[in-house]
Amino acid sequence: MGSARIYAKTPAGDEAVRQSTRVVQRNLRLVLVQVDGKLSVDELIAKIGNARLVESAINDLERGGFIVPQAEAAAAWAVGVPPEKEELHSAISQFSTFGERAPTFVSMEAPGAGPASVFSAFGKPVLPASEQEAPPKKRQKLEEETAEPGPGRQWRIFPLLGGAFMVLVALLVLLVFFFPYNNYRADLEQLAGKLLHMPVTIGEVEFVALPRPRLELHDLRLSGAGEETARIGKVSLPPPWHLLLKGGAAVTQLDLVDVSCSLDRLLMQPGVASDKAFALLALRQVNVDGLQVLAAKNTVLGPFNGLLRYENGHFVEGRLETGERELLIEAKPAAGQLALRIEGRAWLLPGTPVRFGALDAKATLDIQGLQVREIDASFSGGVLRGDWSLGWYENGLAMRGDFLLARVDLQQAGGVLPRLKLAGALEGPLRLEGSGASWADMWSAARLEMQAKVLRGNLFGVDLGEASRRGPGSVVRAGSTRFDQLTARVSADASGIALNELQLDAGALNAGGALRHTPDGRLEGRLTIEVRSSVAAIKVPVRVSGVLPNAEVMVER
Repeated sequence: MGSARIYAKTPAGDEAVRQSTRVVQRNLRLVLVQVDGKLSVDELIAKIGNARLVESAINDLERGGFIVPQAEAAAAWAVGVPPEKEELHSAISQFSTFGERAPTFVSMEAPGAGPASVFSAFGKPVLPASEQEAPPKKRQKLEEETAEPGPGRQWRIFPLLGGAFMVLVALLVLLVFFFPYNNYRADLEQLAGKLLHMPVTIGEVEFVALPRPRLELHDLRLSGAGEETARIGKVSLPPPWHLLLKGGAAVTQLDLVDVSCSLDRLLMQPGVASDKAFALLALRQVNVDGLQVLAAKNTVLGPFNGLLRYENGHFVEGRLETGERELLIEAKPAAGQLALRIEGRAWLLPGTPVRFGALDAKATLDIQGLQVREIDASFSGGVLRGDWSLGWYENGLAMRGDFLLARVDLQQAGGVLPRLKLAGALEGPLRLEGSGASWADMWSAARLEMQAKVLRGNLFGVDLGEASRRGPGSVVRAGSTRFDQLTARVSADASGIALNELQLDAGALNAGGALRHTPDGRLEGRLTIEVRSSVAAIKVPVRVSGVLPNAEVMVER
């Protein structure tokens, strides 16, 4: 066969294409449909992609009289009958190797049939004479048995399969929703106790479908050494079918809500700060919402929201933040402790009027306390740097901090020192100490020591300039004193604020002495005012008393 040879359909081939339901040789029909009197054998092979199939089909179609070379096509259509009338093997016998079958033939022309019968006989098996003469009903039955099933028959089974599938799905859904999970609560408590190495009780177990399928455990209580050490409002687990199929390997994420836990229990948990691995090795992430850590009897850190990451049963890192996201804490394990990085944004120190515009610090957390170092914070228009430690004991809390202030605006910090009416830029070293049975008690009993310097300020409620101009025995009320610089050793505690070794420089006017501001708002103290001129210096002793901002300055004799 020439690979460049071009073939065309005969009238029998054209009729066979139109009567597609009677064709059983699919490979022959595939090639016959593509024969159009234009495509060569090579082009047919390239188009169909199977050279052996195309060449074999061309030979069979040409012998059967369904195609002829393009040069003979006009003669074939003029005569109206195929030039050759050979028998064409059926696809079942020629191309199937499944079992041994006698060859079945397709006749090109039934005996005594005219041209119409020749064209309509493509793909029909030759029947025995007795069968050809059989009644129409018997022949129709025989044809149905030998014919391939049509598209309709092939698709009738799918509605039945679909219905069975829907019934199965409905049964599974009913089983998942109405399964008595609470009956297995004791087994879950035993399993959780083995994982956490402590007794665990569970209030309720239920299945929740939305927004994602999950198994929820409610009101978990963890105890150790005879007392409750942790409480979890809700734990979300993977859906039941995942747990049945994969077991612990299915637990790659846990969601915890309303968690209250003691600090020592948190640090000693497997996989956190200890070397022992957590039993759920597949666990990768724990999401927490509302985490509160009980550091001491009356001290709670939090609540925090965030996530904890695990690898191979060990805690790797965590990220927690407060509800308003003004404080962010990143945690990593470090030799029995947690190494923290703290970042604040407009964060208000709990229990105090101190608000940091920005805060950055490093810290370590262990069962004895919190050590915060390298604090760098913006505070009331200035800067605060230093270290601070907080320890918790059986009887309460204790803290200590050493800081350096620079350019702190005293008017913006009025909430910190509300009883002292003083303006200016504050700077200097500061030490803060305090202890108490609770967080609030510790701050209310805190003591502050500072070598303070205030630049370009104003002392409200005291007019030292007017008092220096009046004679002995005179009294000046209210007013203010502007100054270039004020230095003092400041002590502040629950009993009030004391300014000792006070030195005020206001150009030609200087003052020195001591003042004390009591919690009831009174200002008491004695100062010596010195007024310098080009001729001489005059010193005037005064006594300050009264309630700010209307204190009295009396010139003493």
